[in-house]
Amino acid sequence: MSGIVIEDPRMRTLVDPDAALEKLWTGAAWSEGPVWWEDGGVTWSDIPNNRMRWHPIEDGTIFHQPSNHANGHTRDRDGRLVSCEHSGRRISRTQHDGTVVTLVDRYRESA
Repeated sequence: MSGIVIEDPRMRTLVDPDAALEKLWTGAAWSEGPVWWEDGGVTWSDIPNNRMRWHPIEDGTIFHQPSNHANGHTRDRDGRLVSCEHSGRRISRTQHDGTVVTLVDRYRESA
């Protein structure tokens, strides 16, 4: 028996119910916001430790630390990482060169 339970049959077009689960990493109190990259890598948040991890982890790679407790991620059309930062109170984007820029830090408020 696999560890994947599919409740909605429409999900079977996306996930093979017989697929094997693989633990990528241990050591976080809780993690969220996984983002898949074309090369097979995954970035996710390690919230309490205020960092973002990267897999495959060959050398304990940390993607961002501190991460401003980023807890939700996506990628834009150019492949850059877009993150919601809890303690940064902003939406940021990681540029291809690794720099982080603010996209939004206020709503309906003058600069």
